Amino acid sequence: MMQYAKFVVIGGLATAVNSLALVLLIEFADMNATLAVVAAFVPAFAVSYGLNRWWTFAAMGSHVEQVPKYFVGQLAGLGLNAGLMFLATKALGLSYWWGIAGSIVVTPPLVFLFQKHWTFAPARGQPT
Repeated sequence: MMQYAKFVVIGGLATAVNSLALVLLIEFADMNATLAVVAAFVPAFAVSYGLNRWWTFAAMGSHVEQVPKYFVGQLAGLGLNAGLMFLATKALGLSYWWGIAGSIVVTPPLVFLFQKHWTFAPARGQPT
């Protein structure tokens, strides 16, 4: 449970980094908001990956192997969020707030399990 709590704290920090970068890019760099979303993903991803690797999972594996896996996990979370939003708003005709609520409740634990058991899983024979 403590490991999941760390994951949630780091997710909040990565969200703050993403939001700050987004505002700075739009307001001070005069970047198009859509491009700024993509650019702001980079520092947020770095914070999320680095801190989860070090603090949450204490992973010892290769960055060359773990970064692409982590990226796939983050993309899976994005796809899940998009699917939940579609389900709430289009399929069920609900407010987008239900899509947000679904994303908050459903996505983090699933992405956590993905990252724990695939991205940062100890190599066979390595102690856990």
